[in-house]
Amino acid sequence: MRAAVLAAGHLQADDLQDLLQEASVQLWRYVGAEGFVLRGSFRSLAVRIALARRIDRLRRQRFLVEVDENLRDSGLDALALVQEKERLAALYGALGSIRELCRILVRGRFLDDRSYEDLAAELERAPETLRVHLHRCLRVLREMLEIGDNR
Repeated sequence: MRAAVLAAGHLQADDLQDLLQEASVQLWRYVGAEGFVLRGSFRSLAVRIALARRIDRLRRQRFLVEVDENLRDSGLDALALVQEKERLAALYGALGSIRELCRILVRGRFLDDRSYEDLAAELERAPETLRVHLHRCLRVLREMLEIGDNR
């Protein structure tokens, strides 16, 4: 009976003892009841009762989650969240289909917050040239996203 209860899930030692005691009392009542006839093995009856008590405890147990007072509401409802995820998926898809230089520039400027001079030194190009390239890349991205929105 103990092995069946332990296999049914994690229990503290005190809870395990309480559960086994409840199951033992109920088993004693079943066996001592007038007209009791054992069908099957005694072990299967004991295990069935113990598992039923474990399930009862799980149903009565309330799982509480500590509330983080610093947690802020995003202010978006479910539909807005889905639309935001779709927009991000479209943006990632568009980023995956543009030239490598455009990806490097977009990542460097907007995600890594790097300066044009820093990117220019790494790519061995003039900062003004990279500004023009980034402007063109953003225009291509906007066009790709507008085409995706019109579908």
